[in-house]
Amino acid sequence: MAEFTQRAKNKRILRSIDTKKSSTKEVYEFYRKWKKQAGLKGAALPKTAKKADIIRELHHLEAHQHASLQAASKAATEKKIKTEFETIRAAARKVENAADQQRFMQRAEKFNKKLESLQKSGKIGREFKPFSATTEEAKPRKKHPDITSTPRAPKQKRNNIYYKGSVAHDYIKKMCDDGLLDTDDFDDSKEIWQAIDDIEENPQDYQFFLDNYSGKHKKGSREFYYEFLDTLQMFEKFEEDMKNNKQPIPEPYTSEYWQAVERWAHKI
Repeated sequence: MAEFTQRAKNKRILRSIDTKKSSTKEVYEFYRKWKKQAGLKGAALPKTAKKADIIRELHHLEAHQHASLQAASKAATEKKIKTEFETIRAAARKVENAADQQRFMQRAEKFNKKLESLQKSGKIGREFKPFSATTEEAKPRKKHPDITSTPRAPKQKRNNIYYKGSVAHDYIKKMCDDGLLDTDDFDDSKEIWQAIDDIEENPQDYQFFLDNYSGKHKKGSREFYYEFLDTLQMFEKFEEDMKNNKQPIPEPYTSEYWQAVERWAHKI
């Protein structure tokens, strides 16, 4: 090969050389600068090296460059896939009716085809998982009751959602960074996903619990999560008991409501 081209990570051409038309000194200087910018370890060839030896090293630099550009391209593609995955997942959480669900399924199917194609070509890793009935299922979003006029409505539990690979790692890390989970305190990943599912399914109840909880358990811990579940059940039992005895239910998500539940719990 007579021509060599050094490129930046964005594939922009930095410099090129035609070794047949260049002197040994010019080829050596081209090689020296390329090796230095590539950050490769090992001693450089001496200035007295023969032109054929320098060209051989240029072939090595070219091979290293090819591998680096492929790695950069793969990283960029994986970043775009992760962003698209998060966007579709966010859309799944906003599904409110059959039409929304149909649009979500169409986007998920298109994403899955793209994912399969990229993985077959080796442009991204196999750790990325497609949307499926077991990994993501769009459900009509359950709206919170009007807290100014109606009591809390019992919630129906949705199917658990588990993610894998780097997406799962990033998602759980964000939950930890936000102080919602202390993963060291949980037994396994499925229990962690269950906690995430329950928290995100009941955001207003969870915030209400955070604002009023005065127990000994650390926020985000396993025991703290179990206290939250117990409190959710207590809310439902409290309201059911009030209705059965034809007693007024305080306005939900207020200090009066929390205090009424505590008084009721001490009596039972």
